[in-house]
Amino acid sequence: MTPISLLRTRGRRALLVLVCTVLGAVAVLGLTLTQQKQYTATRQEYVTFNGANSPNQLQQGAAYTTNQMQSFGELATSARVLRPVIEQLGLTDTVSQLQKRVVATTPRGTVVLQLEVTDPDPARAARIANAVGDQFVDLIDAIGPRGTTGQSLLSVQTIETAQPPSGPSAPRTSRDVVLGAVVGLAVGAALVLLLTGQDDRVRTPGVVARTVGVPLLATIGRSAPTASGARATASAADSRLAESVSVLLRGDGPTRLMVTAPTPDCGSSVVAHQIARVLADQGRPVVVVDTQLRRPANERPLPARAEAGLADVLSGQHPVGDAVVRAPGTAYDVLGSGHTAEADAAPGERHGARHTVEGSALRAVLDDLGRRYEVVILDAGAVLTVVDPVVLGSFSDATLVVADADLTQRDELSRAVQVLGLAGVAASGVVLTTSRKQPRFAPSRADTTFAPAHSTS
Repeated sequence: MTPISLLRTRGRRALLVLVCTVLGAVAVLGLTLTQQKQYTATRQEYVTFNGANSPNQLQQGAAYTTNQMQSFGELATSARVLRPVIEQLGLTDTVSQLQKRVVATTPRGTVVLQLEVTDPDPARAARIANAVGDQFVDLIDAIGPRGTTGQSLLSVQTIETAQPPSGPSAPRTSRDVVLGAVVGLAVGAALVLLLTGQDDRVRTPGVVARTVGVPLLATIGRSAPTASGARATASAADSRLAESVSVLLRGDGPTRLMVTAPTPDCGSSVVAHQIARVLADQGRPVVVVDTQLRRPANERPLPARAEAGLADVLSGQHPVGDAVVRAPGTAYDVLGSGHTAEADAAPGERHGARHTVEGSALRAVLDDLGRRYEVVILDAGAVLTVVDPVVLGSFSDATLVVADADLTQRDELSRAVQVLGLAGVAASGVVLTTSRKQPRFAPSRADTTFAPAHSTS
């Protein structure tokens, strides 16, 4: 399965995003569970100026202290503070290693120094934080400015002693899992955009309109058949399609409609029978002619009756009246493809097409059907794989091209319309099918009973 095939429906796009979101969350969760817990202890120091004898000196001293707070933070994490702490507590860290676990911050515009120490042991984190604070106090007293009498002009007071933290500061499982899910969501959305941009299929009516200058008549799904071989009721999309077809086929006398597709498995046979059913339900005499003589018997939309079909009529073995049958559970008739040596042979025994749908014999058959039915629907093969649709198009009053939103590529639809046009067959409209399922129009032969066709002549 290609990456693009994962995006064949909106549901699968959503599934891809969901999978990426879950994977992101699970990956982060697994990572956090393997990480060692870290605890952060905090101690706060308050630095004041003591040498003020007047309001002016007090203001100057406060400004001096505030300006020096950043420097005090650098001192708190310097080797002059941390080396004695390592010796005092018997730590195995070097100064550079301990510096990575000690953070000194000063809220802007304040004279409060906050010391944070992270360690796997909460009690040890508190001891280190308090030891760093004590060393900082001693260092400021030793190197700070002094007055004329030798007293220190700066005073450091501890406003919060470090206590063993009650919970870990890292990893923060809940927060990290949420962030992992958000990252996964973003990755999934990016993949959808990337892969959708690479998709060359005719997924939407807008893509069809941009690909070919042919009107889109309807977008329909391929519904599964009922036990009798046809859906019980017509959908709104089917009705709209039938209305569009009725407009295409307006005029005096019988009309012929060819239904084809760029490639096999686009649902052209299903669409042909859906149109026939709706038109027949409106009281119009309709017959569907399966012209795909090279199609294997097990891939036909209706099981062929054993007696005769189009191939038998063309060869002169049976008259049209004996070959036409009533489609099970419907009000329209069917002329099946009949039996051909190629279609009934095993795949490995087919050596090429020996039956075509050209010549005066076919015209005579279609003329005969035209005298019996108001609408003759030709279920044709794929334009890009067989020549039959080009021939049948010359016998038709209108041509529909069926494209599958999940299978048909833009260039395939465009080339099919061009091939028909070069042969003088103008595509009257496009029908877009939206399901990858390929339902047979009727169940197995054992479950199907054909009734003789009712002659309309």
